[in-house]
Amino acid sequence: MSFLWAFGTSAQAAEHKGLFELHTVENADGLFTAEPRISQQELNNALVENKQLISIRSHIIEEFIEENGITAQTGVVAAIMPGGLIYLAVRQARLSAANEKLESLQADMNQLKSDTLTLHVEQAPVLVARFP
Repeated sequence: MSFLWAFGTSAQAAEHKGLFELHTVENADGLFTAEPRISQQELNNALVENKQLISIRSHIIEEFIEENGITAQTGVVAAIMPGGLIYLAVRQARLSAANEKLESLQADMNQLKSDTLTLHVEQAPVLVARFP
């Protein structure tokens, strides 16, 4: 679940570091079970927070792409000024990098949606057999 640590500050990543760890619990009858350290609600809250971080980051990158797109006016300015082709090449490289980041964020959002469905826990009775 690397998407949890890919976005946000290191403090937020530190908060989520132990989300998926299990701890062993011994029941009264001697049966050991591995249970998550957090509740389903805490997990859902962490996933919602990360969805919001990804959404905010995507919106910022979309605005950057929109504001820095290469237009006819940019082409004319590049043709007139010395080093204009270098200017256009650098601008195009920045736009390409932003598009790659946006695609990566969209892939992370899709993965997060599928992980949310996968991690949803149904509260159902569990039958476990113990052999003497």
